[in-house]
Amino acid sequence: MLEAENLTEAEARSQGHKVKTYILTIDNAPRVLAARDTRGPIKLVADSETNVLRGAHILAPEGTDSIQTAAVAILEACTSYPMQFIS
Repeated sequence: MLEAENLTEAEARSQGHKVKTYILTIDNAPRVLAARDTRGPIKLVADSETNVLRGAHILAPEGTDSIQTAAVAILEACTSYPMQFIS
């Protein structure tokens, strides 16, 4: 199931944002580990100058639960700073 919140990379660029993206495996989301289905990617879109998250996209069976966390992070203007610690 594809879950999306806020802007795609293309939409952010078309609105004039300079963006960077992060593509992670779904097993980086602890909620998914509890469900034991770790198939699928997560794509985060962040402003490259401020690191503020602009969008999140999850293609996974358990994506509905995880996208809610991303939605709150985007709403609260959280930054992508912690992403540098995920390999």
